[in-house]
Amino acid sequence: MISESAVSKTRDNDELPFTVECDQKKIEERLNDNFNVVSDGLFHLGYTADGSSLAFLNLSLKNKSLMDIGFLISYAHLQTVDLSHNSISDLSALLSLHYLISLNVSHNKLEKVFNHDGLSAIRKIDCTFNFINEINDLSCHPLLETLLLDFNQITRIDGLAKCTQLSKLSLSHNKIENTFGLEHLKFLTTLDLSNNQITDIMGLENLQKLQHLDMSSNRISSLNGLTGLIMLGKLNLQNNQICDLSQLDYIKHLKMLQYLNFIDNPIQASKNYRLSVLFKIQTLSELDLEAISTEEKVNASNFFNPSKMLLAALDHSYNTMQSYCQDVLLLHSVLSTGLPYPILVLVGQKGLRKKSLARILYKDYPKFFGLGLSHSTKPIIHRIDKEQPYHYVSEEQFYNKKLKGDFIQTCLIDGYSFGTSLSEIENIAKDHLICILALSLEGVFGFKYSQFHPRYILLLPDDQKRNSILHDTNLEYSELFLQQSNDYIEFYQNHPGFFDTVIVTDDFNERYRLLKSAVCELFELDFASNAPLGKTLSKAIDCNKTSF
Repeated sequence: MISESAVSKTRDNDELPFTVECDQKKIEERLNDNFNVVSDGLFHLGYTADGSSLAFLNLSLKNKSLMDIGFLISYAHLQTVDLSHNSISDLSALLSLHYLISLNVSHNKLEKVFNHDGLSAIRKIDCTFNFINEINDLSCHPLLETLLLDFNQITRIDGLAKCTQLSKLSLSHNKIENTFGLEHLKFLTTLDLSNNQITDIMGLENLQKLQHLDMSSNRISSLNGLTGLIMLGKLNLQNNQICDLSQLDYIKHLKMLQYLNFIDNPIQASKNYRLSVLFKIQTLSELDLEAISTEEKVNASNFFNPSKMLLAALDHSYNTMQSYCQDVLLLHSVLSTGLPYPILVLVGQKGLRKKSLARILYKDYPKFFGLGLSHSTKPIIHRIDKEQPYHYVSEEQFYNKKLKGDFIQTCLIDGYSFGTSLSEIENIAKDHLICILALSLEGVFGFKYSQFHPRYILLLPDDQKRNSILHDTNLEYSELFLQQSNDYIEFYQNHPGFFDTVIVTDDFNERYRLLKSAVCELFELDFASNAPLGKTLSKAIDCNKTSF
């Protein structure tokens, strides 16, 4: 008869091999499951890094509910691994993947960025949608080119000082407050810091290769810090706190900037907002997700920096409308023969004494010429000879005269108004004389739109000796003089036929001699006989006499 104790011992001894057998079966089943999972995800059969054998180089295990990836230790030749959309919190099993180049561990449960010394060849890491609250030191990845850390809990940018090859960095939807920590990333071309809590964007000055910058949905109020981004082509600042158009001064010199987004910023409420942006940043091809047309760019330029010709055209339109509101009078300057009333206009910059030339010509030949003076709001200059170069008037007097339609043309130069009145020309025309006027280029533009057809003589300094004239004219600002000289010369070169004659000399006496010669030729005059000679002028004057 067998005792109960013996039976008990027999049962205990029977349970041990049964338990071991069950564990072995579970391990085998688990290994089989892992093998099946891995085998389904392996692809891209190719040579290993040393070229000695064939192996699968890529692995994709997306959405496999993985928590433990220890089985990957056996796959040392993998170069691209996708473990996204799992429940992984530990990546230490990847230490054996010495040839790993690209790793995607997005949508997992990681609390730090993957960094292991044995993986120095890695180029791309995607850790988006995890639980990372800081960027640990990534100096072990010196060849890293792309780092994606969107949708985490990062509060500051650290650990990237040695990642000098980084070209793309994305940190959107985090809790970052400033942009410090990026100064060593000199090869960075794309930076996404959208949907953070950034208020200060200083620290970006060294990113001179940056081409795309997304700072949307932050708390930015100043663009100070973007001035040095000379390669920047696309800038997204949507949903920030930029208020003032003056902030454009920080980015107006970025020659490569083509795409700019200010949607949901207070700056959009600024007066003439779109025109202001297009004028200050003329390289743009898209603003606030809307393509910019050539017409818009022209309108912006005309609005903020209209050409002198455009201003003259607008001025002529106004003066013409005002003149139509006045009584119709018979004008001495309108000849019954239909021929144009003879007017001589001397054109030149400050310092060439064009008004002195006009006055001397008038005094030397009073039977031919009458001197016409422009009206000006400049302060009165008390001259020793008491011969004033303008009719000095107040701003109110000038405005009233313009309101009455008496001006043929007006212009604004150095903050002062200048204008040529019809009554001034009429006073000379009634005496049957040629009217002499001395005008700037701005004044000439206005005259070109009028009913008159003057003869224009352009006065220029010697191109090789423009500095020498400064001593004679006592000009205070030599740079301004030279700039005006360049402007006049450039206009003359770009508009052939605009002037009837050009006189180029620095000698005043020579200039006057050439002027007399040119006037005789243009109006067919003979100063020696002291009588009009040309048929055109003779008929004009004679017919005008009979019509008065």
